[in-house]
Amino acid sequence: MKKSLFTVIIIAIVYFFATVLYSLLFGLPPFNTGFVVGYPAIYYQFDISGSERQCGFMGSINLVTNVLIILIIFFIFKIIKKKRVNKSNLK
Repeated sequence: MKKSLFTVIIIAIVYFFATVLYSLLFGLPPFNTGFVVGYPAIYYQFDISGSERQCGFMGSINLVTNVLIILIIFFIFKIIKKKRVNKSNLK
């Protein structure tokens, strides 16, 4: 149980870091001039003008969507790991 929770946390950290990095480098719509955490965005920040910055949190639906994406990635990794173990046991 602890190992699964740790894996989900690691996947979440990598996922959120990747979205922030990608948004900083290339821009994720509709906030092409700032950065976004999660896709769809949970948190956003972008520059309106040289001295004004707008930031905020999106709705709870975006948070739930991101959690579902992370859980789907986790289950895909779990299935791949299970297949690898089964393959090595057959040899």
